[in-house]
Amino acid sequence: MAPEKQYEDRLYPLTKIFDPFDWEQGYCKYWEERDSDQIKLYKEFRQKVIDNSFGKFVIPYIELPKKTPKPAISQIFLRVNQSNEKLKTFDLLTAQFATDNFSLREDWKKRQKELTNDGKEKHVFNKIDESAFLTAVTLLATESQNNPKCRDTDILDLKLEDYKKWSNEIQDSLKEIEKFLHGEKIFTEYEVPYITQIMSMAVAFIKIGITNWKTAGTKNKIAKWFWCGVFSGNYGSGITFEKVLLAELKVSEWILGKENKMPGRAGNSSFYKSKLLKLKGKNSPQFKGLCALLMQDDCRDFLTDYPINSEKYFDEKIEMHHIFPQAWCKKKNLDPNEYNSVVNKTPLSAETNRKIGGNSPSEYLKVIMKEGKMGKNQMEEILRSHNIEPSHLWNDDFDKFFAERKEALIHKIEKAMGKKVIDDLDDPMPF
Repeated sequence: MAPEKQYEDRLYPLTKIFDPFDWEQGYCKYWEERDSDQIKLYKEFRQKVIDNSFGKFVIPYIELPKKTPKPAISQIFLRVNQSNEKLKTFDLLTAQFATDNFSLREDWKKRQKELTNDGKEKHVFNKIDESAFLTAVTLLATESQNNPKCRDTDILDLKLEDYKKWSNEIQDSLKEIEKFLHGEKIFTEYEVPYITQIMSMAVAFIKIGITNWKTAGTKNKIAKWFWCGVFSGNYGSGITFEKVLLAELKVSEWILGKENKMPGRAGNSSFYKSKLLKLKGKNSPQFKGLCALLMQDDCRDFLTDYPINSEKYFDEKIEMHHIFPQAWCKKKNLDPNEYNSVVNKTPLSAETNRKIGGNSPSEYLKVIMKEGKMGKNQMEEILRSHNIEPSHLWNDDFDKFFAERKEALIHKIEKAMGKKVIDDLDDPMPF
């Protein structure tokens, strides 16, 4: 900024703290005929701020030669800050890029805002942070040099031009993945099973051509790989982005038909029938996955007969609720492992769940039919859209309902994964 602009805006440059004479002379000359009060303001500023603060303290600094490599500067920056909060890789790279007059922090804020649709609440990518993003960018940059790697030390070797190129590619790829996820009935950050798998998908989309996923055959293969990953549980906590991204590098080759066997963690997937009884909470990736699979079949809300699609999902509070109410099941002394499992849950609106209450299915169906002004045939069509046999609810027959719906959900999982679910309900759970 030119000195005249500094004078006009009354912005004092810190570079003049220890050698203020020339700047002060210019400032006073600028304001002498314009507004002498500004000179008084500066003198007060100098006395209270500069002289009483900076003038009384010795500020240590490290002077480095201009030819010092940027990674070395980052390491020095890291060491001198060890007594304070530990710096992240993102902070170090920010300092490194700053030497090229590029603000990584501002660039990430802009990209994050664009990825989340101007910061929209509950957006599908709200949990993608700068670390995940940089790891994917680094992998693509190093792979383009035939040496794929993405550890923290590799991120610090990232060149600014490579960051700009591959960050744009990742951002464009994620925008296409958002469309894919919506097609799979995944709409918010809470329904995304694994961010690690999403970032692997972003890399794969770039390698196959960002928009080429839209053809039916390609989309089906991507969906199969995605759901195998979801139900495998192989992308869970404790697994670093680095390990996942490196393990999934050949996914694109499999999608393009260059590999016969599905690679990576999804390729080693399997799902056991007994797992259904363990899926109770909405934080489980497999629980989230089953909710999405039910919505893929356009299951409709019990009360409104409205498809639980993306528009309904954002307008109404939709969650997985009990079909046979928990209070009723307790009165009947049923097995909580069964009635609290995902087999006895389905996506419904909060309003519908209030109508259900703690009543038996045969009772609440009558209430819903009356409130919804619908006949029995329409009510039964709605139930079948949730893979529920109506007669079991009319007869309050939990055992038959549970057995039949369990098999229906297993069929859904098998269809999504493209492989058989392992029947282990009569055998010990394999380890």
